[in-house]
Amino acid sequence: MIKLMYILKRREGMSREEFREYWLKNHAPIVLKMPKLRKYVVNVSSGDSEFDGVAELWFDTADDMNTALKSEEGRAVVKDAGNFVSKAYVLTVEEHSLL
Repeated sequence: MIKLMYILKRREGMSREEFREYWLKNHAPIVLKMPKLRKYVVNVSSGDSEFDGVAELWFDTADDMNTALKSEEGRAVVKDAGNFVSKAYVLTVEEHSLL
């Protein structure tokens, strides 16, 4: 299983509540249309933090991840992110669950 993680900072002038609402109601439905996506988790920061949230996109393989990112739906996700995200750090990880 491959996990793509986006560590996000909201757009300037946008409250954390506006950020959360946009992410869940507008952006998430676009993400869910990506081909080969196995699981999608939205984590919104609940306190004062440098970052406002973390997105987890799960795929069975690296090839599936690349297919999703290069798809029309994947391009739509990137385009829409500009509506609520000012900065994103991206990590591709292989999860090792210990408990």
